Amino acid sequence: MRLVVGASPHIHHEENITIMMGDMLVALIPMVVMAGVYYGMRALLLIAISMVSSLAFEYVYTRIYGKIATIGDLSAVVTGVIIACNLPATVPLWFPVAGAFFAIIIVKQLFGGIGRNVFNPALAAIVFLTVTWPGIMSVFPLPSKALSIFGSQEGYTTNETVLSSLRQGLLPNVSYGELFWGSRAGCMGTCAALVILIAALYLFYRRLINWQIPVAFLGTVALFACIFPRTPASAGRPAAVLYELLSGSLLFIALFMATDPATGPISAFGRLAYGVLCGLLTVLIRRLGVFPEGAYFALLLVNPFSMPLDRLAWKLKVKKGELLDERK
Repeated sequence: MRLVVGASPHIHHEENITIMMGDMLVALIPMVVMAGVYYGMRALLLIAISMVSSLAFEYVYTRIYGKIATIGDLSAVVTGVIIACNLPATVPLWFPVAGAFFAIIIVKQLFGGIGRNVFNPALAAIVFLTVTWPGIMSVFPLPSKALSIFGSQEGYTTNETVLSSLRQGLLPNVSYGELFWGSRAGCMGTCAALVILIAALYLFYRRLINWQIPVAFLGTVALFACIFPRTPASAGRPAAVLYELLSGSLLFIALFMATDPATGPISAFGRLAYGVLCGLLTVLIRRLGVFPEGAYFALLLVNPFSMPLDRLAWKLKVKKGELLDERK
């Protein structure tokens, strides 16, 4: 028997995709609210621009090429929100427009649309923006800092992030409470660990995500943080693990991006292996790479291995079945 593994999601009915994307938007609302609380109207404006741009690019592309309009499935809206949440609040207003164009046109539509794209569109857009404009993507204002809604943010300097301190082998000057509530320098919608965890519970309740990828992803990072801590020895290994897991955008990436059904594996073995690979690459890139947050690059590199891992899982399952038959 020959198994053909196609790209997920495998349910293509428009109503099902719309319901899934609607649930994802509900789960993202707490992060949007936190961004507004910490960074004011500018954060909400950036999120709105990202959403509208994503919808506009999706609509224009489908109209030009005579395809069925897909803006009603809400996937473009979800992409826009995720892109914006992973930006610093100091980025210029055109920035989310550039991210939306890359995500919707280059990564999503040119690959054939939802379910056919190899890479997560929002993830690819964040990596593209980070590599193309590293200076803009590395200016993180402290929460509650007064930001001009429409004006330039050039007067703000980069605040020390947790990941920057860890790269220098220093103990971050951030309390665990600040890590949980997100009251620290970082991307405007991915810093509040407690809020992200609560929002993820809704996705688990709605059965939109499975436990294998985030547990394997975060567990691998935690294991290496415990064995090879980047914090001073006096801080202890538990501190090293907590700082690695709660810093940067790791939790958001593991729970909201790595679990994307369109680019992730469908088998339990595939998901576990996928998560472990993401964790290993995150550790390597965080320690040896140019950019402090290695999770974005790690996940992007692992995206193409989704189907090969599922094929491997099937072969192992068939082999196991053959061995059982031989014993009988």
